[in-house]
Amino acid sequence: MLTPRSALGELIALAETWTPPSIEPTTTTKRRSAASPESHDAVALTVAEVAAEVRRVLHKDPVLKTVESPVPDMLDEVLERWSGPARPEESGKGSRRSSTPTPQREVGDLGRLRSAADLLEQTYLDDVDRALDKLAAEGGRRLFMVSAVCVSALSELRTRGWSDTGLRAWLEQFDATNVIEGLRSLLTKRHRKLQCFIPVSGWDPSLPLGNLKAAPLAERKVASSFPEGPYLSLTIHAFDEASAAREAFRQGRRVLDAVALIRPELAASWAAPTIGVESGAFVHAFEVGAWRGSVEPLEASVEQVMRYPGLSESCRYRVQAMQLRDPMTRLSLLWLGLERLVTPAPDYDTPIDALQALLPPALALLKVQSEVEALARALDTSRHAERIRAQLSQGSEEELVDAPMDRRALLAFLQRASVDDTRKLAERGQLDGHVAQWLEHTRMHMAGPQPERLTRFYEATRQRIAWQLLRLHRAHERHGTDAWPASWVDDLSLHAHHYLTVALLAVMNDPEQLRAPLELLERRAGQYETFLSLVQRGQKRALEPAALLSPLSLVGPARRRRPER
Repeated sequence: MLTPRSALGELIALAETWTPPSIEPTTTTKRRSAASPESHDAVALTVAEVAAEVRRVLHKDPVLKTVESPVPDMLDEVLERWSGPARPEESGKGSRRSSTPTPQREVGDLGRLRSAADLLEQTYLDDVDRALDKLAAEGGRRLFMVSAVCVSALSELRTRGWSDTGLRAWLEQFDATNVIEGLRSLLTKRHRKLQCFIPVSGWDPSLPLGNLKAAPLAERKVASSFPEGPYLSLTIHAFDEASAAREAFRQGRRVLDAVALIRPELAASWAAPTIGVESGAFVHAFEVGAWRGSVEPLEASVEQVMRYPGLSESCRYRVQAMQLRDPMTRLSLLWLGLERLVTPAPDYDTPIDALQALLPPALALLKVQSEVEALARALDTSRHAERIRAQLSQGSEEELVDAPMDRRALLAFLQRASVDDTRKLAERGQLDGHVAQWLEHTRMHMAGPQPERLTRFYEATRQRIAWQLLRLHRAHERHGTDAWPASWVDDLSLHAHHYLTVALLAVMNDPEQLRAPLELLERRAGQYETFLSLVQRGQKRALEPAALLSPLSLVGPARRRRPER
């Protein structure tokens, strides 16, 4: 997740590539013609969207809210001007450019943002410590906020360079009674200087090494999984060994890829990106660039693939991406797969315009279903699943003792339950803290059911996906991404894989087969608008568990009955 500092850093890096006409210095005709109005508009639109996201992150951040930091209010006026008075997603259809004004940027704005980012770099981890102290003094009723602060702290540590492997190894040293203290001690850790080794069998010693150097490993204990040498080494400043290995891979490949282009026969000398990192007298092996996404095959009908080449190309890009270790190349292939689903799109200027308008509502339409489905699976795996199902069956027409848990009954419980009901269920079921808080968090959105809360739930999901799509597009175009943490690219490739997989499944499983992918996404976007309008108006049929879990059963095409023979 974005933290205030990482969100500000992203906006600053992007804004440094954009000089609006209002503050552009006097230039020659030749220089002025180099930047077309279209490119100005495209970057300005991106800046407006990112500024709106940064503003929301600052005001919603649990750490800044708990310590009552002045930073969100200090930047509110600047970010509001940069966001523009109208959001693209509010316009609904057509080109985003035609409905979004240029952000109102003034001289000195960028300096204010940079200063605020520097302030957060100095104070945010201290604010985490202060927030935990304050919440501890307020007692157990703020347990959910304690969890949110801890999540924000871990996200900030990832942004600063910690790897998931390093964070997990550190926190596993503590148990439930002292894990908060373990997190607080983690906040004080500093970079270490670590020597990394890249195995390059068959390397030509006469080749230029750049920032690398040849290094023997004869006197060190080497992991059995580490390939044989020779080795090239470099020194990395990092928090943990896994993050050092990833950074060594990123830096080393600049030299190795350049050499491989000139001497293709040497490309295989480092085909398996396993990096060794020295820790004491031992060299640990880390496999970098490993794919963490699912690799399940997707099946389309032959008629669909033959009729719509974009569908087959999207599937091919997805398969190719899953075979790559480089996360940025993988992300770009997945993005190309998304673009092909909406190309050509005559009602939109560009593929990103079409994706921004269609994919977020199409995915958000099934948000309640995915949330309840995931929560039900977590409850099914708890130690007292039968007891939980028995309690959920109270007030239900069906007996829910048998697994798996009935999703409709779970949602009905969340709609009618009070805070005490969910806490009693958590206590009697002896749920772990994460699932118990997840249960309460979902109930908070579903309770009532209240149309306003559900509308915000759907719209927040749609907005989050729209911002993430824009970030994927910037990553593909390499636009303002130099300051991004290495972990972001891995995370974004997982998001791209998820979006592409869900979109492909929607097309392939369409009951009215042989529909173009773009046509189906346009129809899903329309179904989202219709269903959300019913929810906003408090229509009883739309608020029932059956409709929330399957909106298409209400706003989708009616299933045609086959004629009896």
